[in-house]
Amino acid sequence: MHPDLENKPRRRASSLQGREFWYKDITLIPNRLPDFERDEVDLTTNFTKRTVLKTPFVSSPMDTVTEAEMAILMALMGGIGVIHYNFTTINEQIEEVEKVKRFQAGFVFNPVVLSPQNTIKDVYNINEKYGFFSTPITEDGTLNSKLVGIVTRRDVRYRKDMDTRLKDVMTPREKLIMAKKLETVDKNDLNFANEILRKHNLDTLPIIDENDKVVALVTDSDIKKNEQFPLATKNENKQLRVFIAVESRLNLAQERIAKAILAGIDGIVIDASVVFKEQLEIAKWVKENFPNLEVVSGNVDSAEMVKKIIEGGFEYCDAIKVGMGPGAACIT
Repeated sequence: MHPDLENKPRRRASSLQGREFWYKDITLIPNRLPDFERDEVDLTTNFTKRTVLKTPFVSSPMDTVTEAEMAILMALMGGIGVIHYNFTTINEQIEEVEKVKRFQAGFVFNPVVLSPQNTIKDVYNINEKYGFFSTPITEDGTLNSKLVGIVTRRDVRYRKDMDTRLKDVMTPREKLIMAKKLETVDKNDLNFANEILRKHNLDTLPIIDENDKVVALVTDSDIKKNEQFPLATKNENKQLRVFIAVESRLNLAQERIAKAILAGIDGIVIDASVVFKEQLEIAKWVKENFPNLEVVSGNVDSAEMVKKIIEGGFEYCDAIKVGMGPGAACIT
């Protein structure tokens, strides 16, 4: 016990009921030497039923707190970010999700592609929006046509002529090293693709199907990120995990959720200061339409509220947000 407290009478637990405590009112005093090293501490815990965090930190779904940059950093460090929904349009929120999903991945599915008629300026626009240069070039600038080349940062980094057509700077199809879908994606064999990258010192490896169409990319930057951030919160395809906040009204949340699914979102947090019945209706609708999408409900501040959620929709909820307290602008 702290020396200042040794001679003071101890209060019964019942006498503390109903009192408020601030951080400064409580001091935790270590009373023994730990018998383990700090690097032996394992903080791994479940955020939801299926999402596991190696660093148990989750960003708030509140207005303006988390966008792509913070969500990326949270996931790299072993936590997870929840992107708020206070954008002018739903598509703006979805673009933030796409930035997170494209930051780090094993196989980059549905890659951004351009046509030979696009310009160097278009490649720089992609870098500004998503943070990368490597772009496959297809016959008509869509994934439905054959691969004809690729543009990487090496091709454009010293170019000042932004209006030059990509057909004049790209590495053409006949000079590309590629991998087959049958040997990589179909077998979920990322190591095979990584070996090709290392062997040929490539920035980007296109994965093509039997019709010479691009189905995915593998990049060397993702190999480096995997080594640099061993605690990162990732899905089965090595993409960073990210959740989004959605409205607490079903008719408002449906369009947002449907678009987020296409972007590869991992879960939603129903954003409300206090949980109420319609949240369970949203959770039920999600599980009936997108059973793999995880749902976080809340907030709750009592065992009775948790009990009601368990009784009314436990099979639809993957986690419950607990806690209400004073904030700078309100009490939530």
